[in-house]
Amino acid sequence: MNVIGIRRRGDNRASDHVAAVAVVLGVGARSPYLLSGLIRCAHCGHKWIGYTVNKGRKRKDGSNSKTLYYACSGYVNKGKAVCERRVIGIDVLEGAVVGQIEAMLQRYFATPEGLEEIRRQVEAEMAVERPQIGEELDQVDIRLREIKQIITNLIDNLTAANREYVDARIIELKRETAVLEARRLDLEAAGAKRLELDRLVDQAVQLAGEFDRAFVEGTMEEKRLLVRAFVKEIVVDPDSGTARARVMVVPGIEMEVAEADGRQYI
Repeated sequence: MNVIGIRRRGDNRASDHVAAVAVVLGVGARSPYLLSGLIRCAHCGHKWIGYTVNKGRKRKDGSNSKTLYYACSGYVNKGKAVCERRVIGIDVLEGAVVGQIEAMLQRYFATPEGLEEIRRQVEAEMAVERPQIGEELDQVDIRLREIKQIITNLIDNLTAANREYVDARIIELKRETAVLEARRLDLEAAGAKRLELDRLVDQAVQLAGEFDRAFVEGTMEEKRLLVRAFVKEIVVDPDSGTARARVMVVPGIEMEVAEADGRQYI
């Protein structure tokens, strides 16, 4: 997990002598915010959202002078009763997150050694989970066969005297069968997911190759999609001025890509 240090200037409030009107921006195709929907506030749990400040001083062409930030939606929508006003400049947060992704891609995808490290980690994870899945599947199948045989024996030995017991026992066994069959489906799905991981490594290599191109000439939507391929969540702690980016080296697999105390101060 990457830890990104965010250096605040004062309390990040607009200057007292500047008239400012805050406007929340959405996640639409025209939104300039790259990380919309990915940021969670550690203080109150709400999402951080795009937040632009229209300053009182206008440009020479008559348009408003705007500054783009991210801010907690708890504060934006409900005020200080939910969260304090803290804002982070768009360039500060996005630059830090994109920089961490680029550093991760350089580490894992720029050299044969990095790719081999990814494959070793994926194979190790698969090796750990596959035997456990297989063993439990075997146990489920054995129990299902046992239940089937027990039901057959109960029916074969059904009499007027034991009918009530047999009926109740069969109901119990059928309930257990339903639970076991549901568990069997879950295990099969988990096994299939493990088999897909090797394919996902190749997909991640392709995505890594697209990342630099997209950030030079791609559209905002392309950039958002690529960021979401590698970033699971960003947790901003406004009290300490840090942000933690949970990064996936391979889509679907969250890996540690930096030491927990490896702070980058902005």
